[in-house]
Amino acid sequence: MDRAPLPPALAPCTFSSILPSVEEILGLVYRLSEGEGANDEIVQKVKVIAAQIASMKAAASNLPGGHLGTDAVRELTRILEEQAESKRAVLRQFAEASSVIAEKDGASP
Repeated sequence: MDRAPLPPALAPCTFSSILPSVEEILGLVYRLSEGEGANDEIVQKVKVIAAQIASMKAAASNLPGGHLGTDAVRELTRILEEQAESKRAVLRQFAEASSVIAEKDGASP
């Protein structure tokens, strides 16, 4: 049986927090408000964050189903839950029928 190829493994730090970089930018903005020239540093940090976000977005899109939006994921989840409930109902009916048959077999000599 042919199996679909596995997606490439994600690097350990593919998804990392951008908060430290945002904190640095806020510090630079504060220094700028104090009169210290930090424009170039701010621009560089913003470019780093933009590249980091773009990299994480590309990695997320390459995950199985990563191309789907949240609405599509919700719809697929709803459909799968309906199918699961349908299968549970069939199993309940089967269990009830098996129980009735077992009772009949036990009652007859």
